[in-house]
Amino acid sequence: MGGVIAQSHVVEYPHRVDKLIVANSFGALKTGLERFMKFSPVAILCFSRRFGKEILVNIICSAYKAPYAQTAHDYLKQSTLKSDLGQVIMSRQAISKGD
Repeated sequence: MGGVIAQSHVVEYPHRVDKLIVANSFGALKTGLERFMKFSPVAILCFSRRFGKEILVNIICSAYKAPYAQTAHDYLKQSTLKSDLGQVIMSRQAISKGD
């Protein structure tokens, strides 16, 4: 839940934040897709790197259904499309070793 709160703060007050690093931030995993994302994030990232970041955007945004979700969708799309998936994959692999 803390990752969503931090990201919401950045969206609401972008002038107060220079950078935000969110790692391994998952809330309640309700759908099969959300559980798969937690089970195999490296596989999803590798798939997205090969077939396009838009797939990753769609997977991530599918978890945000709240009334304010459009703001989260816009932020996630922008940040995901700018990301270096190779670096994200290496980070996720390191996190998975500690899980």
